[in-house]
Amino acid sequence: MRADLKEHRYSFAGLLDTLWDQTDLTGRSPRTLGDLVDALATGDRPICLLLHHFDAILGTPDLDTGFDVAFLDSLNALKNRGLSLLCITRRAHGRYVMMARSGERRVSTLVLEPEELAPLSQADIRTELDRCLPSLDADDLDLLADSLLRHRHPSPFWAMCEDGSRTAMPPRGPSTNACTIGKIATAPPSAVAAPALPMLSGCASGSSPGTGP
Repeated sequence: MRADLKEHRYSFAGLLDTLWDQTDLTGRSPRTLGDLVDALATGDRPICLLLHHFDAILGTPDLDTGFDVAFLDSLNALKNRGLSLLCITRRAHGRYVMMARSGERRVSTLVLEPEELAPLSQADIRTELDRCLPSLDADDLDLLADSLLRHRHPSPFWAMCEDGSRTAMPPRGPSTNACTIGKIATAPPSAVAAPALPMLSGCASGSSPGTGP
């Protein structure tokens, strides 16, 4: 199961609904993460909870009140229930502060083991593009892989490509044009620069999680 905390930081109930919809359980979604874990733990399938942009809820009071110390405690307890947790962050999770329900700022109690992800190579990107976009020919796939590798913001750029956008907006640079390949618009090499910094992930799990898409 996966969810983007950047999208749900203002709606804890929305986060639980998103996670609940990815299960095969019936009824209404639980109102706490602990209740969701209780429901998931009754099954016999291995489960990994993947939380993107986990640092979106750290070090800021601008959150739904559901993201409190009890939420962190529930995440810590996953390993005791046989569930795995993988948090994707831009930097290693440390002693960040969170807002408790009372409004008190507290130090994060979540225990994660940081693992730095190696940057993707062009060959890695090319392989994934070949899987996702089998209709493109080899030259187009090579061009797109090269553009993604050197783009300042590869994730949103890829989202535009995947949606079939014909007018992708490149970052500021010497050129403001886009070159179109197939049904995908990619920024030309002159409009892209350094690759994005590698993401950092932390994992606290009962069993090693598999890699998510």
